[in-house]
Amino acid sequence: MIAERAAQMKTRADLLLLLNDIRHDELAEAGREEDYHPFTQPKFNFYINPNHTQGRYREFYIPKRSGGRRRISAPRTGTYKYMLHALNLLLGSLYTPSLSAMGFAPGRSIVTGAEKHVGQHYVFNTDLRDFFPSVRRARVKARLLLPPFGFTEEVAIAVAGLCTVRVEAPGDDGQPARPIYVLPQGAPTSPLLTNAVCDRLDRRLTGLARRCGANYTRYADDITFSSPHNLCVEGSAFRAELARILAVEGFEMNEAKTRVQRSGQRQEVTGLVVNRRVNVCRHYVRSLRAVLYVWRRYGYDAALAALLRHDRVVPERRGRRRLPDLTRVIEGRLLFVRQVRGTADPLYARLQAAFDALVASMSAQKCENGLTFIWTVPLEQFEKQYGATVKIHFFPAEPTSQPTSSDSAAETNAPSADAQSAPTAMASCRFTLPRNRAKGGDTYDAQVELPLTVSRRLTPQTPREGMAVSFCRATKGIPFLLLHRQGAVTVAIITGSGMAGGSQPAGNAPGIFATLPVYGKRRLASAVQADQGEPPVDVDALLAELENYLTDHNG
Repeated sequence: MIAERAAQMKTRADLLLLLNDIRHDELAEAGREEDYHPFTQPKFNFYINPNHTQGRYREFYIPKRSGGRRRISAPRTGTYKYMLHALNLLLGSLYTPSLSAMGFAPGRSIVTGAEKHVGQHYVFNTDLRDFFPSVRRARVKARLLLPPFGFTEEVAIAVAGLCTVRVEAPGDDGQPARPIYVLPQGAPTSPLLTNAVCDRLDRRLTGLARRCGANYTRYADDITFSSPHNLCVEGSAFRAELARILAVEGFEMNEAKTRVQRSGQRQEVTGLVVNRRVNVCRHYVRSLRAVLYVWRRYGYDAALAALLRHDRVVPERRGRRRLPDLTRVIEGRLLFVRQVRGTADPLYARLQAAFDALVASMSAQKCENGLTFIWTVPLEQFEKQYGATVKIHFFPAEPTSQPTSSDSAAETNAPSADAQSAPTAMASCRFTLPRNRAKGGDTYDAQVELPLTVSRRLTPQTPREGMAVSFCRATKGIPFLLLHRQGAVTVAIITGSGMAGGSQPAGNAPGIFATLPVYGKRRLASAVQADQGEPPVDVDALLAELENYLTDHNG
């Protein structure tokens, strides 16, 4: 269907119409047709204009395995992101990557790529320098004119304009920097377009490998050859021909990441060991096992601290410190071990069982709702110690049904289902968080306002000196701040649209924020003393974690 419509496209208007139809059909298939809003002609014209690419992407950095940081450019607005997503579906319906391309291709992965190099005497790895910035708009447009796309000039120019971003390229011989338009790393369409641009490169390198009795694969910018004999010695004809082909195709070999691995040493392809079979490296398994041990022996937060000390898992994102969700990190690593070694592998089974036991024990320790109290401090001390200003808004509760006699026993310990549907208060706190400047390593203070979940036991008559603030984790480590009475608390956590199954609070209450979709109750064992001292955690980091979580999940 999409391919047939694409073959009939002649103008930019045809392209816009097809993108709107793709977006509509995708939402309708997911049962979200009411969320459909068509891309307008003015917005479309704005995004295909190469003079309007500044500010189109937000940039952040993630750590590289080899050290340093990798810059990622993600679409800044929802409209642009959805437009690129629809365009990627259109391009994907027309294009199939070459057999040598292992990245961003359906049914292929780093595992299938590594399997082609198992048991070889020599494995040669190299990297293409500045891979995504090497693919400029003119190359994208030229590739879109060719099969299997076969776009008209007008459509190819529009697609290339949508998918590229303006960057400043350093001038030659002291000349000033000049603007160029390249594929951004992080855009939905960039992987497919780089594969398409590299089709001819893959054909030439596959032919080179065949002539030399070697195997060849490419995963994005990582190129690997393997063979029974050493083709890749310095100054060999093979190395010279490889460099020549790369130069003709507009790429350059990164000598700093070029290496030859012999069978007597550990051979790696895209981070996987390939000496005898495809496997994860020993350090990866040891690190995972160590984190599970620390969690079992010393607790969740000690394991998280150990992870932060030894692993690069915390990206600098929008100038804020960001703490990861430990359970999600471990789940991701276990899934990776399973992908590489298989579900029936004994090592994977042991690690998964240990993780499942820790998650189960953590939930069992937390009464009905699995809340973990990381630290608790009286409200007045919290405001003074952390420079916070807490605002509480009480509003009339909606009428609730009277409990029956069978409910009377439980009434003193938990709110009824009707009572839970009518929250009685909401609160927010304003405090100062350190920020990293966009350029440079120095920091500055910024005012931040975050929501507090309010215990249902708080009333307008509760004195502020009788209140406390706790930093809590719900299931799977989801963070939130809880405002409650000192000593005992029943928690009813509110979502952005009121309690599930209930109605919105009456009135337009100031300071109301969306919090977390978690429900339940929890009693604190005893009152928190005002002189309890410093909490045994980095409070600034925990507050920054909460801010990041709410930003990611509540828009």
